[in-house]
Amino acid sequence: MNFKNIVMWHRDWNLGNLIDILDSNTNTNVRILGAEEYAIMGWDNPKNKPFFRKVSERIKKGSNTLEFVSGAFPTNKSFNPGRTKITYWKSFWPTKTVYEFSKFSHNINHADVTIPFISLNNMPWEHRCMMMDELAKNNLISKGSISWNILSADYDWKHWSQRRMIIDSQYATSTQQYATLPTDFNKSFLSLVNESTMETMFPTEKTYTPILFKKPFLVFSVKDFHKTLYNEFGFEMYDEIFDYSFDSEPDMYKRCKLIVKQVKKLVDEDLNVCYDMVAEKAQRNYNTLIQIAKNKSLVPDSILKFGGYEHLIRDMK
Repeated sequence: MNFKNIVMWHRDWNLGNLIDILDSNTNTNVRILGAEEYAIMGWDNPKNKPFFRKVSERIKKGSNTLEFVSGAFPTNKSFNPGRTKITYWKSFWPTKTVYEFSKFSHNINHADVTIPFISLNNMPWEHRCMMMDELAKNNLISKGSISWNILSADYDWKHWSQRRMIIDSQYATSTQQYATLPTDFNKSFLSLVNESTMETMFPTEKTYTPILFKKPFLVFSVKDFHKTLYNEFGFEMYDEIFDYSFDSEPDMYKRCKLIVKQVKKLVDEDLNVCYDMVAEKAQRNYNTLIQIAKNKSLVPDSILKFGGYEHLIRDMK
């Protein structure tokens, strides 16, 4: 069988092209390289349902196979067309985060921590709006360093008067995501992360950036997110300071409230003393991240055999 790679983050990617490729090839394993995402882009858009039906029909009736390389953990398969092989690359984002930041010099030393938390937000997804509203309810918006780049058009705000918040103009306008970090990143104790999705376990650079720079983190994402990070990769939680019982709460809104409760505890703490308490653990988590990022055995066999992302795995052991 032949194989053909399609890069999902390429400017030419679209579902129409995928159908054309399936129609113009036979006995071919068509591989969608989309580890930057947890699902085939457009899966949740009702307008794309006809395209996905056509993709499923081509796979069922033809001689081609379809493989999707996902950067998520193997917990959700509902967003792919029928008979699609899913290759899960759980260590993709650790590897990409370390690789991309290695191109630049960032001096994050935690020498004088004065800001309880930092939260960097671009797209105003529903769960991020929920978090901002809960922070406002607890009078925490002014206590942290928060970016809110794009306004939500349809969220029903209860406590926050939504506005754009830019904490660092260079960071906000940079076209190179990893080239710059907000100056407040160095001054803040906690990274409050609103991850990319609430659909499935999908830690991205949003989670791994604070780990890389030895910063404590709390993540608003799916149930058992922190537990899974520990069980799968060995990242230690900062239970000297935080109560992680929120992690097992199945209700998203209640989980949000419980996370904010943990953030609120920091406001009156001596943050430098807090950092001293967790510094050794932060160093161990950093070491774990580097080990994961450089571990070739964590790369799926499909990538090693059929190609894709060679730049990321070139120097792995």
